[in-house]
Amino acid sequence: LVLDPWVKLRPSRAKREEAQGKWNQYWQMVDVEIEGCVRDKIRPHRVIRVLSEVKKILVECYPENAGYKHEMLTSFFDVDLIAHQLMNGAFQAVPFVISLIQVLKHICAPRRDTLVDGLLEECVSGRFSLVLKNLLSILEVMKLDSANYYLYTTRDRHKRSIVMKERQHFQALQAKHNLKFDNTVAWMRSQGTDAMSAS
Repeated sequence: LVLDPWVKLRPSRAKREEAQGKWNQYWQMVDVEIEGCVRDKIRPHRVIRVLSEVKKILVECYPENAGYKHEMLTSFFDVDLIAHQLMNGAFQAVPFVISLIQVLKHICAPRRDTLVDGLLEECVSGRFSLVLKNLLSILEVMKLDSANYYLYTTRDRHKRSIVMKERQHFQALQAKHNLKFDNTVAWMRSQGTDAMSAS
């Protein structure tokens, strides 16, 4: 990751494909839960869990110098209030999503604006569960963008210091008599006599 400028962090497609069935099933249950909480006045536990996780991620991702971040989020992102409003059929999804989009655009890369704007279209269509589903996908991409940006901006500094850090680490192990080459020797033996003689 540090030495190769072309290497980037990306979502694991294998794991996503493996879990796709359970993922879709979960959001079907969220759909049913949203309908049931209005009809039967049942507390929407899955929705609460998703919203709580989303809020936690947003707080973590907000720039550290944004002192108003908690106030801005809590002004419209009150999870208990949203749950209560859902149970009573009083939740106004569109204003909530508009405020959410403003927050996301403040912390997302501009190239993600199309995905973020799509949340409002999904909300207007009446699929709040789809908003939550795609919101989690956006947050996943956003965190990877942030990690890749960190690698990009710090790569040169790490490359300049990596040899010194490796030398310090090796010297510390040597001082503790904690150097073992069993795996190295085993690998060289597995490669045949040429590798052993070269050593």
